[in-house]
Amino acid sequence: MVCAALVLAPAPARAQQTVVQRGFAVDTFDPAARGGDWFVLDSLDFREDGRGALGVVGEYADKPLVVKNADGSDRASVVAHQFVVHPGASLIILDRLRLSGDLPIVVDSQGTTTTLGGATYYAPNKPSVGDAVFAGDIRIFGRYGEVATGSIGLEAIAPTGSRDLYSGDGKTRFVPRLQLAGITKYVEWAVRGGVLFRTEDDPIAGQTRGDAVVFGGSVGYRGDHGKLVVGPEVYGSTSFTQPSATNTPVEALASIHYLLASSFRVGFGIGPGFGSGLGVPLLRTVLSMEFASAPYAEEPKKVYERYLGPRDKDHDGIPDTVDACPDIPGPPSDDAATNGCPLAPDRDQDGIADTEDACPDEPGSRNADPDQNGCPPDADNDGIPDSEDKCPLRAGTEQTGTGQNGCPPDSDKDGVLDEDDACPDIPGAVSKNPQDNGCPLDPDRDHDGIANDQDACPNEAGPKDPDPKKNGCPKAILRGAEIRILEQVRFDEGSARITKGKASTDLLNAIARVMIEHSEIAKLEVQGHTDNHGDAKANKKLSEDRAKAVVKWLVGQGLDAKRFAAVGYGDERPIDTNVTDAGRKANRRVEFHVTEQTAKEKKQ
Repeated sequence: MVCAALVLAPAPARAQQTVVQRGFAVDTFDPAARGGDWFVLDSLDFREDGRGALGVVGEYADKPLVVKNADGSDRASVVAHQFVVHPGASLIILDRLRLSGDLPIVVDSQGTTTTLGGATYYAPNKPSVGDAVFAGDIRIFGRYGEVATGSIGLEAIAPTGSRDLYSGDGKTRFVPRLQLAGITKYVEWAVRGGVLFRTEDDPIAGQTRGDAVVFGGSVGYRGDHGKLVVGPEVYGSTSFTQPSATNTPVEALASIHYLLASSFRVGFGIGPGFGSGLGVPLLRTVLSMEFASAPYAEEPKKVYERYLGPRDKDHDGIPDTVDACPDIPGPPSDDAATNGCPLAPDRDQDGIADTEDACPDEPGSRNADPDQNGCPPDADNDGIPDSEDKCPLRAGTEQTGTGQNGCPPDSDKDGVLDEDDACPDIPGAVSKNPQDNGCPLDPDRDHDGIANDQDACPNEAGPKDPDPKKNGCPKAILRGAEIRILEQVRFDEGSARITKGKASTDLLNAIARVMIEHSEIAKLEVQGHTDNHGDAKANKKLSEDRAKAVVKWLVGQGLDAKRFAAVGYGDERPIDTNVTDAGRKANRRVEFHVTEQTAKEKKQ
C-alpha cells in the first residue's frame, strides 16, 4: 500500500526548460446519491414518489499526491492533505427515476511545490470548488429491500473545479453505469460498473490517463431492524486506453451507517488506498449526515419481518405487534389487553392484575381511567360507586351522611341542584321554566324593568333588545366557568386589530366589568378561534394574535395582566359547520373561559 506517486526519472544529459505542470482532480472519492445506505456504492433506494434527500459528506485524504525519488523515497507531497465537503441532494420520481447532484468543495488543501522531469508542480494553497456531479438513474428491476435490484444511469461531471488547485480536470466527463444492490436476511450488498469517458488530458509526468473502467463493490451486516449497516466498500477505476499503475486508483472503506431517527442517518468510514494510482491517499476518513423527507426505516422493517418473522423482543412466541407486554415474557391470552403479559396477582379475582387495579380488593370492571380501572361500576364517573351513589346517572360530589352522596351539589339547599338552578345561591322554588327554576317567585327578579317571562336573562339586569334571545341580557355575563357574550368581538378582516366603534367598546367594557365584579376569577383564558379557510398555521397565528389583542385591551382598562392567558386554537375547535357562511361566521369567535378561581367572598 503506497500513496499516489509521481516518480522522478533520471535527469537527461542536456538541460531542459522548466515548465509549469497543470494539475487535475486529485480527489477520487465519488459519493453515492443521497438517501442510500453506503458512502460510494448505491443501495438503489427508489421508495416514495417525490421523496427528497439532502446530505453532506465530509472527507479527509492524507497524501493523495506525492512525488517520489527514483529509489522510491518521498521527495515532496504536492498535495499533502485535502479536506473536501460534498453537499448533495436527490429526488425520486414515480418510484423509478432518481435525479441527484453533488458539489465538492475543497475546504483545505495544502502541499509542497516541487519539480519533476523539467515540470514544476505548484502545491494548492487555498479553498476551491471541485467538479460538480449530476446523475440520473432508472430502476429497471426489483425494489429496495428485495434480494436483487438493478438500475442503469448516467453521471455527468462538469468542469467547475480548478486544475491549478488540483480540484478539477478542466473537461467534461461522462460515466454510463450499471448498478445492482440487494438485501438478504442480515446481509446487504451492492456492486457497480461503468465506463468513464474523458478526452485525453495534458500529460501528467509524461503520460495521459484516457478513458477508464470504473468499478466497486460492498457487502455488509444489516442489524437493529434496518437501522444499522456496517461493512467494507471497495471502489476504483483503471484506464483501458493508457493502462499504468498510476492510472489505476483503488481504495477501500470500512463504513458504518446508523439511523438516529426515522429520517436522519449518520455515517463514518475509514480506509486506505492501494497501489500508486493518481489521487490514492495513504488514508481516507469520511463522515456523513443525511435527511430524507420520508422515513428511511419503513421498508427495512418489513424486510426483516419477511426473513425473520415479526419482531418478538421478549421471546415469548407472541409478535410485538399483538403483545400487550412486548418487553416482558408472558402466556398468550384471548384478551388483547393481557396477551403476552405475565400472570400477576389478582386478589379480587376480577381479571385485572393488582398492579393495574385501582380497587384491588373490590371486584370491578376494566376502565380506561387508571383511577377507576378494576373498580366497581360508576356509571357517571364521579368516583363514587353506583352502590353508594344516590344519583348514579348524574356526576356529583361526595356528601356522606346527607342522603345526597354522589349527587350534584345544591348550594342554597332549595331542593334544586346547582346544575339546574337558575339562582344557585338564592333559595327558590321549582319551576318548569329553566330560567326560573330554583329562583324566588318575583315577576322581575333582576329589577331591570323586563318581566321574567320576557327576560332572556331574568337573573341579571340588562337592557331591552328587540331580539327575544338578547332581551334583558347584559352584553357579558358569568355562567359557570365561562364569560358568555351576546355578540362577537369584531376585528378588521384578516387582522388582529379590534374594529373601532361603540359596539366593540361596549362589549369589551362589559367583559371588563364582569372581571371587576368577580374578583374570584384568578385566571381567564381568552381563546381565539377561526374557521378552516386558509392555511392552518396562519389561522392559528391569527387566532392567537386576536386573543392577545383582547387581553391587551382589557389590561389597558386597569385589570391585572396576571389574570389573563391568551391562546389561539385556529380551526381546531369548531362549534358549527365550516360548509356554510353562517357556520364559518360562528366559528370565527373569541371565548372567555375561567381556568383558575379563588374562594368566592360572601356578601354581607
